[in-house]
This record gives sequence, C-alpha cells and structure tokens, in this order.
Amino acid sequence: MLVDTGASNADATREALLLFGELSTPQDDINAIRFAQDMADRMTGGKQQPWIQAAKARGFGGGV
Repeated sequence: MLVDTGASNADATREALLLFGELSTPQDDINAIRFAQDMADRMTGGKQQPWIQAAKARGFGGGV
C-alpha cells in the first residue's frame, strides 16, 4: 500500500520491519494484523500468498 501511494520500496520495507519489533506496541501489532487481514480478504479473497508474492515482485523485502 505504501508503494502504491508513492513511497519507495526501501521506505515501505523499513515501515514493515518496524512491526513486531522493540519500537512497536502490542496495539500497533494488533492493528497491523487486522489491517492486513482485511486487505487480504478484499484483495485476494483471504489468500495472503498472492498478496505477498505481488509485493515481492515489486521489490518488497520485508523478510516474508
């Protein structure tokens, strides 16, 4: 989503890597999971692998 709104691949990857890290709060993590589940449901019928593969094809390197 960040890349689609103009962020670079590096910036989007950096943002994604902040999740579930020492700078992230439990509520941030819960919100990110809910957001990702909702997006996956709407974009790929609940299947996350096509979404992850599409992100990787666009240069995302977020450790997935």
